[in-house]
Amino acid sequence: MNQINNIFTVSIEKLLADVFCDMEFNFLAGSDCQSIFTNAYFKYVVNENKLLRYSARKGRRPDLHRYIHEGNFNNQKTNQ
Repeated sequence: MNQINNIFTVSIEKLLADVFCDMEFNFLAGSDCQSIFTNAYFKYVVNENKLLRYSARKGRRPDLHRYIHEGNFNNQKTNQ
């Protein structure tokens, strides 16, 4: 967790891993999840190694790795 102006925040990588891996976010399946990843990769610098480490802790690293590369999210900035 980071603290900015006395407000605790999480990294974009942690947020994306939670959205993809946690049952609490199942309602975001499909196009909603895809939109979140597309916007995150377009607006922020996403450290994929950090993102995959978070997902590995949740036992979903291979699934998230495949999702990222099939969705081509890592090329969002260069395609715009």
